[in-house]
Amino acid sequence: MDNTRNSLKRVNRFASREYKEKHPKSVKVLRLKSKNVLTRGVLPYYQVQQQGPVIYLVVSDQGDNFMLYFFNKMGENIGGQHYDLTSKFLKDLEKSTVLKTQFPKKIPKKIEDFTLLFQKEFLKLFYHINSILGINHKYPYTILVKKDLPVKHTKTLGAKRVNKRITIPSGLKNEGLLEFFVSLEWFYTYISSIIEINHRDNDKLLLYDLAILLCGVYEYKNLEKLSSLKENFKLISISNDFSRESIMGFLREYLNLLRSLKKYRVILSQVELGFLLNQSYELFGSKNILKEEIECGAFFLNLFSQASKVKDQEKALIDKDLFLSKLFDLSISNEQNTPLNTTIKIITDFLKNPLIYTHVLKIDNLVSDILTDYIILHLDFNLKTKIQGDVLVLSLHINNKSNYALEDFIYKLSWKPKNKLTVIDKREEIKSRDLHEKEAISYNLKIGKKGVAAFSCIISFINPIFKDRKMIKKIFLKKIQLGK
Repeated sequence: MDNTRNSLKRVNRFASREYKEKHPKSVKVLRLKSKNVLTRGVLPYYQVQQQGPVIYLVVSDQGDNFMLYFFNKMGENIGGQHYDLTSKFLKDLEKSTVLKTQFPKKIPKKIEDFTLLFQKEFLKLFYHINSILGINHKYPYTILVKKDLPVKHTKTLGAKRVNKRITIPSGLKNEGLLEFFVSLEWFYTYISSIIEINHRDNDKLLLYDLAILLCGVYEYKNLEKLSSLKENFKLISISNDFSRESIMGFLREYLNLLRSLKKYRVILSQVELGFLLNQSYELFGSKNILKEEIECGAFFLNLFSQASKVKDQEKALIDKDLFLSKLFDLSISNEQNTPLNTTIKIITDFLKNPLIYTHVLKIDNLVSDILTDYIILHLDFNLKTKIQGDVLVLSLHINNKSNYALEDFIYKLSWKPKNKLTVIDKREEIKSRDLHEKEAISYNLKIGKKGVAAFSCIISFINPIFKDRKMIKKIFLKKIQLGK
């Protein structure tokens, strides 16, 4: 018992000196409830072979973070470490320790730390945007707040971002700018997570401009309150006559379009990012915004074809833009002016340039997805049906209109609900391993339940470019009323 008292006295003396000499907000002496908390993630396991495990902690509250000193059962200091101030850290620490001493001795009735209150309000607003847009986006920065950091009516509003920390002026709340700042942070961090750039300073500024645009769209009903920002923020004015639900729906469509850049890992150059920003201003600045259709293929065709005309950039970037504009042109084409085998050869030749793979990291997937849909344009699916009593007689004819034979072509007719029809018999009228011109199959199906049945055809064939892959697609055919 005496040893315990003496060791605690040594720790208390250390805590007293820490408080008097370094002037933190407070210093607390804590005793760990049990040794096993050290292995559950509250603190790193800290043990010195001769001195024994950690028994006491001295917690020095330095405002933005904590300094923790570790003491063994003899009251000897065996190390220390800085920790970020987070609500989870405080909660875990409180559960795992018992308070022994604190400086100053008299602490007023517990008032939640200002930084924690600010963090809670920030994150509440942040995750509300998640619920509005239906996107699960986690804020990637540790939030610090300073009362002496001035609010600036510049793009950052005075906030300072260093590595994974952001220091925010507390005055944003008093000036009524906190909600706008949170929205801006949401869009900046989100589009930074889905648009890959070369991380040059000018590229980051363009990304920030795009975030400001989208933030203005999200906050379009509150722009009058943000008049103080108009000088440095280019905000799109959208009529208040539009319902918030409809504008948010349009915004969701746009963000879904941007996600395709992440899906295929397209790294945007500064030129491409500039055209993306300009097209986005045009899209959201349209007076008939809700009548605009956000067509992914047309949007990126326009972007990359314009970028390909900018000659004062690397040849590899121009080649990339030419290739992508060709690909996205295929994605919006309803006509087959160029023979399919010629189109396949053009794509194959482009892919011989290895630099394409450094600018579009998943180019194989992009080519395969667009080419699959383009090939289907060359196929005719003719489903004929006839009801005879309680039997549905149908035949499916597949016609290849192209000059290219689809290798290892497999097709399967399917319908929903499955329990409405039972196969009596089926007959393949024309069948070959590859689809040269035609395939045909006929069915006799027993009608089990009346109602509507939806028919589709699942097809697969060898990828004409990446021969080790199969292209698979489900094509909706028609709905049929089975009796009345």
